[in-house]
Amino acid sequence: MEKQILDILMSMQKDLSDVKNDLAKVQKDLNEVKTDVQEVKTTVDRIEMAQTEDVIANLEVNKKKTDFEI
Repeated sequence: MEKQILDILMSMQKDLSDVKNDLAKVQKDLNEVKTDVQEVKTTVDRIEMAQTEDVIANLEVNKKKTDFEI
């Protein structure tokens, strides 16, 4: 009986150790994903800024054309 309890406890200890290792791997992967998401966000922000600047430039050109047409 004591042997069975000891075996169960040893098995649980090994399983907990495996879970701890798996959790460390997940945390590392999550940090990589977070970094990738931040890079994507930075790129999207840069694209949005460029598009906004393009729209403003187009509006300014169209306004100048309209001013001359009047």
